[in-house]
Amino acid sequence: MVPIEELRRVLEDTPGVRLAVVFGSAVRGTARPDSDIDLGVSVEPGTERPSTLEVALARAAGRPVDLVWLDDAPPLLRFEIARDGLVLVARDRHGWADFRARAMIDWWDWAPTARMMHAAMSVRLREEAGHGPA
Repeated sequence: MVPIEELRRVLEDTPGVRLAVVFGSAVRGTARPDSDIDLGVSVEPGTERPSTLEVALARAAGRPVDLVWLDDAPPLLRFEIARDGLVLVARDRHGWADFRARAMIDWWDWAPTARMMHAAMSVRLREEAGHGPA
């Protein structure tokens, strides 16, 4: 069980946090007792990222927290967070909707390139393994 209220309290008490989303196994219901908690966080523009936030969240949760800065996350991860995430804090009432829209647009723009890169890498790995082209 993810200690949502404890995490929310830490995030709400942290200046500059504008959006915080839990995602991954904690949301999918596949977390084990020893699983970490995946959290995506965005801070207000011009705000320094709190260096102690991950430690404070882990202390509140009683287990490790994997903190992802939403503005730096790669397109696929942002898309997965937008698709499956559970909002803990949204200081701007449009913040979550704006993040989701941008994440999905960015992924749909990037997806064809990602598929081509994956296909090319698969061919190369098969050739290097001596299995010939796919």
